[in-house]
Amino acid sequence: MIGFYNFRTPGLIIRDPELIKTVMLTKFNNFNKNTSSLDPHLDPLLTNDPFFTSGLKWKTNRAILMNALSGSRLKLIAIQLQTVCEKFSSYIEEQTSMSDGDFSVNIQQLMSRFTAELVAIAAFGIDGKSFTNESETFALTVKSMFPPVGVGEIIGINTIFLPFLAKILRIRFMPKNVDNYFRQIINCVLQHREDTGEIAQDFLQKVVDLCKNENDNKVNKNAVTSHAASFFLNGYETSSLTLSFVTYRIATDPIVQTKLRKEIMDNFEKYEGKLTYEFIQEMKYMDQVIKESMRLTPTIPYLAKICTKEFKLVGSDGLECTVYPGTEIIISTIGLHRDPTFWENPDVFDPERFSDDKRRNYHKFIYLPFGSGPKSCVGMRIAIMQMKAALATLLKNYSIEVDEKTKEPVGIHRLSGFTATPSNEIWLRIKSIK
Repeated sequence: MIGFYNFRTPGLIIRDPELIKTVMLTKFNNFNKNTSSLDPHLDPLLTNDPFFTSGLKWKTNRAILMNALSGSRLKLIAIQLQTVCEKFSSYIEEQTSMSDGDFSVNIQQLMSRFTAELVAIAAFGIDGKSFTNESETFALTVKSMFPPVGVGEIIGINTIFLPFLAKILRIRFMPKNVDNYFRQIINCVLQHREDTGEIAQDFLQKVVDLCKNENDNKVNKNAVTSHAASFFLNGYETSSLTLSFVTYRIATDPIVQTKLRKEIMDNFEKYEGKLTYEFIQEMKYMDQVIKESMRLTPTIPYLAKICTKEFKLVGSDGLECTVYPGTEIIISTIGLHRDPTFWENPDVFDPERFSDDKRRNYHKFIYLPFGSGPKSCVGMRIAIMQMKAALATLLKNYSIEVDEKTKEPVGIHRLSGFTATPSNEIWLRIKSIK
């Protein structure tokens, strides 16, 4: 345990897995608030997101999202995911055909098209046109929410971790144009469904049903838009960043890439060329590859909690510390994931760490890419699902190599704050193997 002060707020950094388990799970009610918060007047759409809320508001909104992202709903989203994969495949095929079978691409820009399109279709019920060159696509519009590294991280840190400063400076986490864009989409889609009597079997419709007033059956459009924005927050930037790091790791290791492609091709043969929900769930080695990449470069580099009820923390070394309400508790995700105490050769990319035989030997609380306990990431399953679908689509017909434009080694940018961004642009060369 290491004590510190964040301005005038006391804090404690912990790395003992049992202490982390205490804070995140067994004594969750004593630490049930994240340090991150948003001003509801500046960011009205995101103040219902479970990540930024606590207490009854957190419980209510998390329950809605969990319901809308249940196992049966994920199977329906998997069908929409097939549409995104078809667009993704056509886009890559077009790019390779224009450049004699291979092309160089900024992989984060490519993967952000993929994740943006799924959000557009599943959460907002529209064709995002993210794989087109049109001037107004879903991907281009929401991109303004994530400025370049440096500027973006300063804005993010100010709005989330210094909300009082954000309020004074009138800094928004979600730009006004994105807020208006989301509201406009939801209003148009809901009006269309009302006029036509269409009842779609998708995430958006489930949220609509959950946001109806029990007395007059009217839909709370603000609530619907807010939950769609939560889907966006969970499924767009974090997933595209993770996909960027995963594809980079695969590109650096031909042996892993070959083994992974074999699993993909075996599954395509088993499921007659269809990328189904069951297909995605059965890719066990791909699970290992994604998990190992997220160990080396977790999308959220640290977790931050606030003590809400006095509690005495006792470390495995016998050190005791009484924590009072308002104290910040910091858990370094990347520190845990690279700690040689817990991991052999921690800086080496080795998907076999997460094989069935080996993963049983690890303490559950030394690997936290999605957090843990009651406040774990609500979008974890859909994030993994879309990442596996994107990788299967890409590696089925193409090999990937690190392009000479990539400055290696690629790690996490030193100015990364809320999310871990690459230290350098990741350029990969995609080659057809048909």
